[in-house]
Amino acid sequence: MTFDSRTEIIYAVLQTIAEEGISGLSMRNVAAEAGVSLGRVQHHFRSKDELLVETCRALVAAAEHRYNEQAGTACEQLEYAIGHVIPRDDNARRGAAIWSAFVAYGLVEPTISAIITDAKRGQEAEVARLMAQAGFSDAGTRARALIALADGLVQRVLTGDLSATQAQIVVDSYIASHH
Repeated sequence: MTFDSRTEIIYAVLQTIAEEGISGLSMRNVAAEAGVSLGRVQHHFRSKDELLVETCRALVAAAEHRYNEQAGTACEQLEYAIGHVIPRDDNARRGAAIWSAFVAYGLVEPTISAIITDAKRGQEAEVARLMAQAGFSDAGTRARALIALADGLVQRVLTGDLSATQAQIVVDSYIASHH
């Protein structure tokens, strides 16, 4: 699959964050990672901040696209909407670590914070809709609690405190006990 240089640059940002964190990101090392000139990076992105904002937006768009490709019953879609965040393999661990880096960066960068907030509100609305459709009472409050639970479990899996299987058992138990 071939990508345009803008997409290659965004992938290079993700690669750099995975390896060096957001603090290790520079326009120059992104250009090197993408195999393009610094001028090409600057053609698409005027600053490091713009590069990070657009990469965060691309992450959210990709997650929404993957979710929209899912089919199934309300319960199956609910399981995916919550369970997809739990890192089950190296690629998912990497993705969760990158997302966590953006969440941390959002504490000091309002535009990133707004993107993440909008994404989480969208997830919450969708999970509440699915929970209501599946017959859960008080779906809005339960959706918020379930998302917070899953988000916290991701951190525990990333730090090695829990396995993905253990985290999934907690999510499944919550869903079963509140249905």
